[in-house]
Amino acid sequence: MSTPTEFHLFPNLPSEIRLKVWSFIVGTPRVVKIHCKKRIERNRRFADAFVSEEPPPIALHICQESRHEALSIYETFFTTARSPRYTYVAFDRDTIKFPDGTLEYIKPLELQSIQRMIMEVKDCAYFTTFHLDTVQKMQSLKELEIVTGGIARTTGTDEGDMYDWNGGGRYLTESGAEDLASDIAMARERELGETT
Repeated sequence: MSTPTEFHLFPNLPSEIRLKVWSFIVGTPRVVKIHCKKRIERNRRFADAFVSEEPPPIALHICQESRHEALSIYETFFTTARSPRYTYVAFDRDTIKFPDGTLEYIKPLELQSIQRMIMEVKDCAYFTTFHLDTVQKMQSLKELEIVTGGIARTTGTDEGDMYDWNGGGRYLTESGAEDLASDIAMARERELGETT
């Protein structure tokens, strides 16, 4: 017996139940990977477009009722002056994943809205020297995971460590780099005037 793919009686359910179903669907956290297409013109580098392979939330395409519920949670972000392309994001539940060298192109409003972020870093020393100050200014940031060497590790195991990050419930997860903690400590002392 095959699993049904349609529920024809769903529209006949009370609206309260339908809205709970839509709320459950749109409430699922996602990891949204954002790539930055960069350009150079007249010796100036800028973001030509931000691209995400993450499809828009499915609730936007089911019916008007589900779309209305989804639009109450998701907003459009990551546009540029040259590209109207956007990505639907709910910063209170989604984790934003960036490759190395993207932070400098993100708009201040978006940087201040990000609560959970994964950074794919090729060179920890470079990242802590040139980008740690940007991360430090992200007031809404609650979780930061730095992934090196393409290997993500879970927090709380011997493979990854959790660090207190500037108070306020913000954390930094070391993933795949033995010297990341010392890199961050050195960068804090050198760039931010803090000691660990």
